Amino acid sequence: MKRICILLFVLTTLASYSQITITSNNIGSVGDEYVMAYVEDIPDHIEPGPPGPGQLWDYSSLVHDYLDTVRFLNPDSTPYAGIFPASNLAISQDDETLWGFMIKNSFELSIKGAVLPVPELGIIPAELIPKDVLANFPLNYLDSADRTFYADIRMESPEPAVDSIRYKSTTYKTSKVDAWGDMKLPAGTLETLRLKEERVMVDSVWTKFIGFWVFVSRTVDSSHVYYWLTDVPGNGYFLVNMEVDPSSQQISTLGYMYDPVVGMAEPGEPLASVYPNPATDRITFRTRNDFTGTISIIDAQGRLLCSRRIPGRNHWNMDISGLDPGMYLFRVVSDDKRRVSVGKVLKIR
Repeated sequence: MKRICILLFVLTTLASYSQITITSNNIGSVGDEYVMAYVEDIPDHIEPGPPGPGQLWDYSSLVHDYLDTVRFLNPDSTPYAGIFPASNLAISQDDETLWGFMIKNSFELSIKGAVLPVPELGIIPAELIPKDVLANFPLNYLDSADRTFYADIRMESPEPAVDSIRYKSTTYKTSKVDAWGDMKLPAGTLETLRLKEERVMVDSVWTKFIGFWVFVSRTVDSSHVYYWLTDVPGNGYFLVNMEVDPSSQQISTLGYMYDPVVGMAEPGEPLASVYPNPATDRITFRTRNDFTGTISIIDAQGRLLCSRRIPGRNHWNMDISGLDPGMYLFRVVSDDKRRVSVGKVLKIR
């Protein structure tokens, strides 16, 4: 009888939580933006916690050191269009020094490559071969996979005595959805799945001198990377991401969703209205008197055409004579990222 009572207690406790499933519909699309908060001085009580069902991660006391906006774009609208032709989604952050190019469809989310700055060498594209599959959809508790991918980069050397430099990075990755439960953040509590990646990275460097490749060095590093994802609408990016040193258990990177409703239209009165609509050469935006923020114009393919500050007046003009006739989306975001609304404007002639 005692065993039966214990079993009923466990089942009742687990039933108070719910296990969610992540699909491609829960991942952001072209035109979406997510404000992430990053913590540099991580409190001692913050840790990834154990695996298993019905977990509770209480990160509600976190205080961020800085914010960064993650933008989902059409690859063709970026400065590096065509480098990764198979990608259909590009991601950048505020400083736009690092660009990720991804494949998102109904059955997977993967990284095809990246464009990143390398000191003294400039902007370097890095293709991942075959690709880094972040998740297969639908994503459920206990799903797992083993994957290997590499980037092989060759570039001219800034040193006159060396012709070229070759850098090869190979990653061996084991990923598993090892936990589910509730994540408590400063902005609220959401149901999540946790995806854990155990990575081993082997980096090798060669230099080319007088036509011959010369091996320089080889390093091996390991890390554990955790991603928490939710199926709550408007949260199409990682709810939390964390990187941990497996030997010391020290957290090296911690970011979390600053506002879980960013990207969703504000109910009620819109933040801005536009007239005339349809329009020909110029449009006028009318905003609330106390509103400050930015407005972005996006075309039907999801390409970001322009983004401008709202100058603190209750109405202001924009020249759209250079746009082709068609329907466009305008997106208004307040400075504190807490108020978002969208609308449409039709350009004729």
